[in-house]
Amino acid sequence: MGSTITQNNGADTTEDFVNSREKWCKENILKLAHHFHEWDKNSEQFRRVNFFSLNDKDAERFSNIKKIREIRICLALRGDDINKITFYPYLQVNGSKDLVFYFIPQVKKLDAEIVPETFKKMIGDNWNDIDMHLIDDLFHCKTNEGKGPVERVLSYYIGNKDETDKRILQYINDVLLDKVTGVNLYPGVDMNKFSKKEMISFTPVLGFNTAGVTMNNELGLRGVVESISGPDETLVEYLSPCPPTC
Repeated sequence: MGSTITQNNGADTTEDFVNSREKWCKENILKLAHHFHEWDKNSEQFRRVNFFSLNDKDAERFSNIKKIREIRICLALRGDDINKITFYPYLQVNGSKDLVFYFIPQVKKLDAEIVPETFKKMIGDNWNDIDMHLIDDLFHCKTNEGKGPVERVLSYYIGNKDETDKRILQYINDVLLDKVTGVNLYPGVDMNKFSKKEMISFTPVLGFNTAGVTMNNELGLRGVVESISGPDETLVEYLSPCPPTC
């Protein structure tokens, strides 16, 4: 296995990947929130990350994958600078450290006109508006139906756990993969889960930029995959948190 994970984007070795993942696991719960913000000198306020995207070279490398059996979003931290966003999630394919792609944080606002209403509510309202001091709680749950110890979510995945997973992967492989020009990750909050201690309420969504792809709901994916207008993008709204679902 080679050591190179990404090219010219700040995460060059397997060691970088492992260390940043370990930092996420060990970070004090009370310090998690600041990793999602950067200090804006003009407004003299903290700005929250709005979404994440792969650089063009990694998006092309992703589209050249022959077949995807599993997609995993690995949560990771890079550094402690409060003036910068230091939450850096990685996209890992097929469990391989050679197929890891790191997301670049973006603070620009989404174009509300191209986002479906239900998706916009989750992304635009819940994530952008939730109080900073509550962000720590989004990534933790209690095991044993809410009665056990607190665990931190480490990743989100689409694998082989059920028929929905299989249909999503089939759709990505057969319809999207070779047409992908960009990959985005949108943070979201499911407020229906926020008060449930046994559930993770941070709810990321994957967006695949493609050209000329129209969602085929005959696959039975309505509600978990949808296409939007504007820049051609297909949203995958079905990522399972691990733990507790692994």
